[in-house]
Amino acid sequence: MCGFYGLVNWNGIDAGHERSNLLRSIARRGPDDHGLVTEAWFEAAHTRLSIQDLSWRGHQPFQDQSGRFLTVYNGEIYNFREINNNLTKNGITFRTGADTETLIENFSLKNISAFSDFHGMFSGAIFDREEKAVYLFRDRLGVKPLYYSQQGAKLAFGSTPKVVSDLMGGLPTDKSQFMNYLAFRTADTDKSMFVGVNSLRPGTVLKCSSSHIEQTTFWDVRDYINAPHTDLTEDEVIYQLRLLLEQAVDKRLVADVPVGAFLSGGLDSTIVVHHMAAKSGTPVRAHTFTSLLDSDDETARAQRTADFYRAKCEIVDITYENYLDDLSLLTKTKGSPLCVPNEYAIFKMSQKMKPTNTVVLSGEGSDEIFWGYSNIFTSGAEAINITRPHDIARWIFDRYKYVSPETLLQIGYDTRFSTSYIENGVSYILGIMNELGHGSLTDHLQYFFLRHHLPSLLMRLDNATMAASIEGRAPFTDHRLVEFALTIPARMKLGAGEGGTSGKRILYKAYNDLPGWVVKTPKIGFKIGDTLRHRSEFTPLLNQFYPRAATWFDDGSVPPMQKWHLTMLSLFASNT
Repeated sequence: MCGFYGLVNWNGIDAGHERSNLLRSIARRGPDDHGLVTEAWFEAAHTRLSIQDLSWRGHQPFQDQSGRFLTVYNGEIYNFREINNNLTKNGITFRTGADTETLIENFSLKNISAFSDFHGMFSGAIFDREEKAVYLFRDRLGVKPLYYSQQGAKLAFGSTPKVVSDLMGGLPTDKSQFMNYLAFRTADTDKSMFVGVNSLRPGTVLKCSSSHIEQTTFWDVRDYINAPHTDLTEDEVIYQLRLLLEQAVDKRLVADVPVGAFLSGGLDSTIVVHHMAAKSGTPVRAHTFTSLLDSDDETARAQRTADFYRAKCEIVDITYENYLDDLSLLTKTKGSPLCVPNEYAIFKMSQKMKPTNTVVLSGEGSDEIFWGYSNIFTSGAEAINITRPHDIARWIFDRYKYVSPETLLQIGYDTRFSTSYIENGVSYILGIMNELGHGSLTDHLQYFFLRHHLPSLLMRLDNATMAASIEGRAPFTDHRLVEFALTIPARMKLGAGEGGTSGKRILYKAYNDLPGWVVKTPKIGFKIGDTLRHRSEFTPLLNQFYPRAATWFDDGSVPPMQKWHLTMLSLFASNT
């Protein structure tokens, strides 16, 4: 839901920026309405995708009843009605049916502690007119983005790194992040691809005033990774797991617009549709895709699953017409290179879905909390003799990296660059490990996947859906489910499962009542083939950006996924 930006200058706002261009840059995130408030020390703008209370009353920027606080906000607070009951007891009379009002009134009552009450995905800012302070906030798992930059008395923030860069006068791309992208498919998780533009850490509130910046953490995943493992029996774990997943899906059906689902026919998306079908009085609208380049086409299984749940399944044919133009659009709206080819498929499915659905549920998060990346988690559990931090970091880098050092040599970089690439990647992982502190290799793997890998998937979902003016929701990122899943011991996650995979065993077992073609089929994943093969329109970008002429683009010497990352980085560089 929505896009926003804000500019704060405690020395006074200078209206030197082009507001119409800034609003246009985030218009796809909110095509239904837009609003702008400018005061002596701040400017706040919002573009709305109407989800709750579709009337004019949900217009943002939105202020509390006292007039002291003003907010621009993106996301959904799924338990807003329950919070409203408490606020009503405290004398609040609600003017709207929008969760935005819940957010600002609860903050007015409880200040920063209000964020611990919210179940959902959210990011935004609250302006305190009395103190001349602004509070930036982001949800626990980082489902919704927030970027910011601060220079002296000037603070800019927004839904995308590019709008923040533009507010600050046009910041250069951060070439130090190019290595990070090639290795990890995103920039540093706390930064962006623009110099000085940072990503607000999930589960935090940043209070900014003219004299100081103060960060408060209201939720930290590290508290649960280091928590004792549950002493529940396997049957008790399964009962609790299904209950939490049912509640997570149920909460994400809250909307005043139709809610659909992405359905591959695999375990995660089928679990979501299973619970949606049980709750919905009307058939679930599901979308899946097919591609001539995909050797593991799942559309037949998706259609069979949809039929089983009496869902309406629409299959989207991915044709890759106007491919360069579409990828350029997605890169500009994201302000970053795309992380995987699936981002394009999600965008095309979202475009197809838009006429009938404004909200879609997706399966992101399951593999990260239930160890669906079975090869790396199984190897990590077996590598008990690797204990030195540097060795653990190198082990993770060697198994996780997307572009290999050998490929960098193949495209024309020298050995010194390749060595620096490895050192940069290992150093980045060590920095994340230091945040966790002591722990086994699997503890550090778990934290790395939640601290770095999952945010990149969530930004993929956010960008690809919002570029089509659709809101993506991910039930597996429900914080209560994540908290519980992190206490499930490794022996319940690893081991031979129904699906013939060594990961997610407890999830397969918990849902063994699903159709056999779902739970007894090995995990395929969201695969797409070499979408760039014989696409000569990309070659000029590569020739301009990389040291060696792009003869490697079609000769098979560079694996397709690595070629994708190299191409997306050159596309991003050419567009900024």
